[in-house]
Amino acid sequence: EITDPRASGGIVRNNVIEKGFIVTRASGGPSLIHNNVLFGSTGSGILITQPNDQVYNNTIYGQNVGITVHSCALIKNNIIFNNTIPIDNQSGGCATIQSNLTSDPLFVNSQNRDFRLSVGSPAIDAGATLGAPYDKDFDGVSRPQGLAYDIGAYEFTSSTLPPTSVTLPVSTVNSGANFNAVITNPPSVETWAAVFSP
Repeated sequence: EITDPRASGGIVRNNVIEKGFIVTRASGGPSLIHNNVLFGSTGSGILITQPNDQVYNNTIYGQNVGITVHSCALIKNNIIFNNTIPIDNQSGGCATIQSNLTSDPLFVNSQNRDFRLSVGSPAIDAGATLGAPYDKDFDGVSRPQGLAYDIGAYEFTSSTLPPTSVTLPVSTVNSGANFNAVITNPPSVETWAAVFSP
């Protein structure tokens, strides 16, 4: 979604942008830029020129520069990974830059453009609490799902995980016996009864 920024700032949210970028105007009100996924550009993923622009919970991957900042903007909860330069801060020190992640976020599969978070990601529960309208992720999932906001465009949920199957050798279980199976994805302990047919 992109709204017209010319009157009082704009909203750029929930976009997937390949080999493109987002640029804010140097006039008008502050822009709200959140829940965007950007990858594959040879320039800056996001270029900020307007004071008080809010750049929250974006995922920026494989750019020349992740975010270029020319104003006293607010830059929080962004994954900025595998970029030549994560953040080019030309704001003179007035920009607020916090709770961003530039190390490996453990994406599910970045090669196949799946930038959701996998188990053990350092982005999980590591973000700043921002409130509405930033309390939904790219998929409409409520934030937080855990103790705190996750960093990046996607909030981690158990539905991110692939299903796990359990196979036990027949010799390990007697017919009619109960046994516990520990499931790791998603975490649970299930009690099953073994019944064998002739």
